[in-house]
Amino acid sequence: MSILYIIDLIQVPVDPLPEDRARRTIERIDLLNKVREEIIQNEKLDERLRLSLPSLDMPEWWIPGKHDKDLLFGAVRYFFSNSNPIWNVNYTF
Repeated sequence: MSILYIIDLIQVPVDPLPEDRARRTIERIDLLNKVREEIIQNEKLDERLRLSLPSLDMPEWWIPGKHDKDLLFGAVRYFFSNSNPIWNVNYTF
């Protein structure tokens, strides 16, 4: 049985997605791909995160650099659900 035949059997109504929402979704996916493929793989990531500065947009307990790194790895881990060992990190928040 081909996959196309199986898909034809599944009758799930799908509402049209507005163009602006589709564009935002694609932009988020592209951003997470960039984080996964370029940013967290960068050998200078820790060096660059040490340059992080506090921000008024973040909670008082936020430790720049430390929590930023956890956020990057957590976003990628939970978005892509990858079991690759690089994702095995102890998060601090």
